[in-house]
Amino acid sequence: MYKNEKNKRFRFGFDHFVSYNLENSGTWKQLDSKDYIWRLGISSQGAISLSFSFKSVILPNGCRLFVMNKSKTEYHGAFNDSFASDDTRMLSTEVLYGDKAIIELFVPEYLRNTVKLELWRVTHAYIDIADLAKAFGGSGACENNVRCPVYSAYDDQIRSVVCLVDGGEFCSGVLVNNTCNDGT
Repeated sequence: MYKNEKNKRFRFGFDHFVSYNLENSGTWKQLDSKDYIWRLGISSQGAISLSFSFKSVILPNGCRLFVMNKSKTEYHGAFNDSFASDDTRMLSTEVLYGDKAIIELFVPEYLRNTVKLELWRVTHAYIDIADLAKAFGGSGACENNVRCPVYSAYDDQIRSVVCLVDGGEFCSGVLVNNTCNDGT
């Protein structure tokens, strides 16, 4: 098992803070249909996987954002405006295995001047989080796993336990409902 300092979030990757947007990075190509594709290549030598965080996300209906490995055998998306948080206009992706990636945005011609997107963080994973995930669901000798029969009366509460990933770090957390009991 991987070791980490007590009371600290577990670090599996390094966060590169960048400022790549539709105006200062990548390339635009107009298609025969008059619609557009914007592409940005990302390389982080030696990364086991990469993940991406965007801000200032405005992807109106019809726009589609994808992240894919260089060989285009693994991809995440299509993302659109509904994936960005309402208050912060941010969007983050799952990990994409390999040290090279392509970010691709399809924009209909009539939306070309309304779309916004800024890549602000590229996370270079130096530990395979798939290996770490195998450790989840286990417990130490002095702990009871939440899936043990002794806790069967708490199945609803167990469903609230989450693994929180923030850039190159993760920790555990729990979802708590509010007093209105409306799921927010």
